[in-house]
Amino acid sequence: MYPFEGATSFVTRAWYVAGWSDEITEKPIARTILGQSVALFRVSTGEPVALSNRCTHRGLPLAMGTVNGDEIACGYHGFVFGLDGRCRRIPSQERVPPGIAVRQYPVAERWDWVWIWMGDPAFPDYSLLPDTQELGLGGDPWLAVRGDDFHVRARYQLFNENLLDLTHLSFLHADSIGTPDLLESQMTVDVVDRTVRVERCTRSEQMSPFYARRLGIPIGRIDRRHVTSFVAPTFHVVHVIAAKEGTGVGPAPAVLGEHKILHAITPETETTLHDFWALTRTYNTSDEMTAYLRENINGVIRQDIVALEATEAALAGCSDRPLEFSCAADEAALKGRRLIQQLLRAERPPNTEEKRR
Repeated sequence: MYPFEGATSFVTRAWYVAGWSDEITEKPIARTILGQSVALFRVSTGEPVALSNRCTHRGLPLAMGTVNGDEIACGYHGFVFGLDGRCRRIPSQERVPPGIAVRQYPVAERWDWVWIWMGDPAFPDYSLLPDTQELGLGGDPWLAVRGDDFHVRARYQLFNENLLDLTHLSFLHADSIGTPDLLESQMTVDVVDRTVRVERCTRSEQMSPFYARRLGIPIGRIDRRHVTSFVAPTFHVVHVIAAKEGTGVGPAPAVLGEHKILHAITPETETTLHDFWALTRTYNTSDEMTAYLRENINGVIRQDIVALEATEAALAGCSDRPLEFSCAADEAALKGRRLIQQLLRAERPPNTEEKRR
């Protein structure tokens, strides 16, 4: 099952983060998403637009062109395309032949992210976009902070499984957020529709210095709940709730603080990706703490990237399908694989035998 069966590992009937809102302006940028080069820009109304990044004339990237109002002009021979991707003008002749167009991708702006639909542009499913209010991106009592965009030289499923098995915190991040207690916690895994939900609860866990500073309390013991929600194919919400020792993360008065780390993973190619992460929290909303958390989380993600890129390099060196041993902690990761495989199968056109039935 890993790598996925079939010609590609990309689920196209899904929304992916194309970029941060403030990086998409009237000056076009290029980004590769699911192996497709896309030109991203804003028109005069402020609306974000995504078109195939290849002019139909001689193939110059449209991101090298110029936006005027609600049109973009190729920087090579001036072909002009509208927001629907259709060619509107060819400067060297009066008539535009019918059918001259580049692909248009539906986009949606939610919070500080611009999302792109990579499936059939005629049928974008807006119900699959995440609920920003539910994520804690809609205001009080949550403070949402934009993270960074990490470019990673590894296949997206490696990152998915990194986030679905948090036992790696006790080893890979032992010098920062990891503690041995997580290994002994009981794990429950549920799958509903496109979501894998993993919950771990630790009792009387010894806090790391990093976590004590986050909460602004002396180093001691707490109860903690980790709830990871993986929405296939690539969106993750890691929700952490800390409570007073012995309360079992129960009623609100016992809760010391909670945060959610959001990872929007966008596959670039079969073996590269972008991770657009964000944080929202209910504790210590000072600018100083925000700066500290950004530095801390970036450091943790960089440790992940070192491991993921080394694993990808090792996989690239395998001449055949790599062998794996999976353990009990991999339950969520394996269920995530199966879920993505189901989505991939659902997108395949029926073969000749199936058409005859």
